[in-house]
Parts: sequence; C-alpha cells; structure tokens
Amino acid sequence: MRFERILVPVDGSPGARAATRAAAELARAFGGEIVLLHVSNEPTLIGSMGAMEVPGELLAVYDEMSARILDESARIVEAHGLGGETISVAGDAAATILEVATAKDVDVIVLGHRGLSRIERFLLGSVSQKVVHHAECGVLLVPEGDADEMPAPDDTA
Repeated sequence: MRFERILVPVDGSPGARAATRAAAELARAFGGEIVLLHVSNEPTLIGSMGAMEVPGELLAVYDEMSARILDESARIVEAHGLGGETISVAGDAAATILEVATAKDVDVIVLGHRGLSRIERFLLGSVSQKVVHHAECGVLLVPEGDADEMPAPDDTA
C-alpha cells in the first residue's frame, strides 16, 4: 500500500487530532503529503415560513471555526516537519470526504474514530463507518484515545 497522498478529515475533536498525528507520522515515514479537510454542515435557518436565507454574519462564524480547526491541524502537521494542503467545504461529511478522496487521488484516508455504541451508530450513523464501506482507497481508523498517547516527533532522529 502506498502512502503518498493522505487525506485527513478534521473537526477539532480529540479523534481528529490523533488521526492528524498518525497521518503525519505515516507521511514522514513514507515521504507522503497530507491533505487536511474540514467539512462543516451548511447552516440552515427555519422560520415560520420555511427555510430562510442565512445571514452573512453566521456564515462568517462558520468560516472562522473552519479556519481555526484547519490551522490547529496544520500546526500538528508542521510539528512533524511537514506541510500540507487544507480544504474547507460545507456539505455532508461522509459524502464530501469520499468526493475529495477521489478528486485528490489519495492513497489512504486517516480518520479519527470515537467508538460509538451500537445504538448510537444506529440512531446517528457513523461517518467513519460510511467512509470505510464506500472508499475506493485504504482507510485507517485511529481511536480518539490515541490523541494523548502519540508523542511529538523527535527532531534528533
């Protein structure tokens, strides 16, 4: 399996941080490059007369949150001596991850996995479960518990 282009969907969670660290280690070990992706839900306002146009101020807040999440993830990648591309898109998380993976011709998707219970998966669905079942490339799931266990890279090596 190749690890030349690695897609890391990030959402600011401990699982996403663990996935970013794992992906950076893979990229560093195999000479790969990282693509960081943040997918936000499209804000929708529903009033008494149905869907309403979302005010620009609310869209700006979504953009700012996305930028913050991508910046934090980029700093993790940079701490490993790597750079990477960042992408911010609004849409359905699983579908967008799969679309970007195909468009960017990635070799592997590295996803944080928080381990939903069977009931939670049934009621909420699982982005990682959907990605695993539909991806045309490899998928590596990293448990969120690994977020604090992964050491920072040793620059003396």
